[in-house]
Amino acid sequence: MARFGDVANSRSAHRIFYTMPEKPTVNSSESILHRPNSKYDNSTDHTPVCRTNNAADSTMLMTYINENIMGRSKTFRGPFGDRKTLYCDWTASGKSLSFIEDFIITEVLPTYGNTHTTTNVTSLQTTMFRHEARDIIRNAVRASVDDAVIFVGSGCTGAIHKLIHNLHLEQPPIVIVGPFEHHSNILPWRHLARKVCRAETDSSGTVSLHSLESILRVESISAQELGCKLIVCMAAASNVTGILVDVNAFSSLTHRYGGLAFWDYATAAPYVKIDMNPIVTGPNRDLVYKDAVYFSMHKFIGGPQTPGVLIAKRSLFSAGESQPSGCGGGTVFFVRRDAQVYLKDVEEREEGGTPAIVESIRAGLVMQLKEAVTCEAIMEREEALVKYVDYSVGNLKCEAFYSPYQFNCHRSHEFREFNSFRTVLSLGKIQHLELK
Repeated sequence: MARFGDVANSRSAHRIFYTMPEKPTVNSSESILHRPNSKYDNSTDHTPVCRTNNAADSTMLMTYINENIMGRSKTFRGPFGDRKTLYCDWTASGKSLSFIEDFIITEVLPTYGNTHTTTNVTSLQTTMFRHEARDIIRNAVRASVDDAVIFVGSGCTGAIHKLIHNLHLEQPPIVIVGPFEHHSNILPWRHLARKVCRAETDSSGTVSLHSLESILRVESISAQELGCKLIVCMAAASNVTGILVDVNAFSSLTHRYGGLAFWDYATAAPYVKIDMNPIVTGPNRDLVYKDAVYFSMHKFIGGPQTPGVLIAKRSLFSAGESQPSGCGGGTVFFVRRDAQVYLKDVEEREEGGTPAIVESIRAGLVMQLKEAVTCEAIMEREEALVKYVDYSVGNLKCEAFYSPYQFNCHRSHEFREFNSFRTVLSLGKIQHLELK
């Protein structure tokens, strides 16, 4: 991330204006955090030359990340004495990384200031850090000028509630959900929607596209007759099996029937590429966009103490012009005794009060790290782990109960829990092992 001292400035009418550098210089820091998608080599004329990551780079970076996981050497005292902690609950939350926390301590906190102030060096630097964090996430998900990137304090739950408020639903909507939704992605709709329909799974264990189309064909007519919105709100991946949904196919099908496509990436976001506006060819090229995406940054490696993220089309926030979901400090253009005018910019208007400043800066660093590793390298690592577990399970003397789903399903993650009596593995094919 850019630091205040490294930023070029120009003077005009005795005022200094600061602009972000196009890319940081290598000499300013050796941290991997300064190289989001590539590494820089210094040529003989000391000009940074960009080169793409290769397999060796990703392997070295993964090793470095593993060595910097905070608590990896922590022990606990159990019934059998002192034992080393083995953290396996990555689906619920990631773990902090020492080099990210070092950056926060040495670079962010010493220059910390309130982002509602713009008249001193600390507030300017902090504001720049936070703007850059937002842009890192914006670029990582290929958000366009029509998309707003909003930090939300309470993860996916807060993101969905903020989205619902801004939809300004005059009539209860018809909502279609998938078969493996988080509570945050289904409970708000149950209390709000006129009707909640559930799409079924197919033989591979993922959401059935045929089932969704059958529901859309009927409910799109009902929505037109009732004058209400039709919303498809699904998880991009199951947090039980890790099976991925073909989000492009489902988004284009939803838009073909006039619906809104909302995607919960809470499980998938740390592992897969998120693309708000995919570039495809063919008849669906104008239909594959996503209306909204939300995820919790704390599920990423390095992500504890980060906010949730909501990326949505700016057109969905029209209701907030008269009353934001969290009206208060930082949301208004001016206030009179009997009236107020709220800011036009969605991203500023929907983050009322003093935001989670350091937390959102950390979120940018965490997303930058994911982009540095690359989603391709992450998925290669996941596939290697799945194959290793599949091979190892074959050598265990245990009674195995497999799901009917095939092992070649696309997955986004692995999920493991261990105790003295049972091992549960959710890796597409493997569902339940009862130890003898």
